[in-house]
Amino acid sequence: MTEVTIQTGPKRKDYRKLGVPDEFLNPGTGRFLPGYDAKYKAQLINEALEAEAKGTRPTKANGGHSSAAAKRLAELGWTSHLDKSRESRKAKAERKAKKDAEKAAKSKEKSA
Repeated sequence: MTEVTIQTGPKRKDYRKLGVPDEFLNPGTGRFLPGYDAKYKAQLINEALEAEAKGTRPTKANGGHSSAAAKRLAELGWTSHLDKSRESRKAKAERKAKKDAEKAAKSKEKSA
């Protein structure tokens, strides 16, 4: 008789072991519920950028990061998303500043 072996893929991560809050996870598997990885990522990014805006300095307790949220992003391998968000928010702020300057110039011309 021929023995059949079934190849399985790599073992899936149990995010409970990585410290992800249960509200984002499937209770049975420990994997993210559909779309909840994005919600958790967005929450961490917002917290990390808020800490940067307040001028929080990196600490040893946070593994050289400015906040616990930035540390969690690094642990989960999501720092590229934080960098991308920083760039897009900076570009958005620059566009808003340019638009406000143009609006101020137009109102100044009208009043003159």
